[in-house]
Amino acid sequence: MKPKTSRVRWRGCLFVFLGLAAILVLGGIYLNLFFDYAGPTQVTVDDPGEAPAESGFTLSDEQAQVMAELGPPQSFTILFYREPGEGSPEDIRFEVWRYYAAGRELTFVNGETSSDALLDVSSETLESTQYLPDQFGAYMGLEDLIARIGLAAYVRGASEPELVAGGELYFADRLAFAMLHGRLVAVEALALEAEG
Repeated sequence: MKPKTSRVRWRGCLFVFLGLAAILVLGGIYLNLFFDYAGPTQVTVDDPGEAPAESGFTLSDEQAQVMAELGPPQSFTILFYREPGEGSPEDIRFEVWRYYAAGRELTFVNGETSSDALLDVSSETLESTQYLPDQFGAYMGLEDLIARIGLAAYVRGASEPELVAGGELYFADRLAFAMLHGRLVAVEALALEAEG
């Protein structure tokens, strides 16, 4: 008897592939933006150093206002890195929230609005991610992350050097994230086209 190909398994593989492609492409773009943003110094995404791990995150007043107005983002990207400054390095939380139905993309740096731009792609047929930005704390450990978001299954692989040198990428349902030395440094929560 020939086994039937599972449509769910095929879609799962497609989601993993799309997640990998999205985080590599978007990660490369955002890291390039970071290098421009940082000016003559480079962002140290690849080394959290002695930065303390956060088990979660409290939204800023600006972010809470956006959530009250638009609801949770349909997809989002978060990167954690340290930027050299006077004295000790400054911890940066860089977030991009996307609202496809509203055609808006908001960027936050440490909870403060950096930009509010129109999205090139506007769609009301996308199914939002089930994750929330405040579930992810800077440099949190894998076990803490799994418990916090209730992650049941994931796939692990080596990270591309352009994204996080020496790190590991993890892929789950509508989620991709990067860990370095067991600490969270990047998150990509994805929205998917709803089945119709």
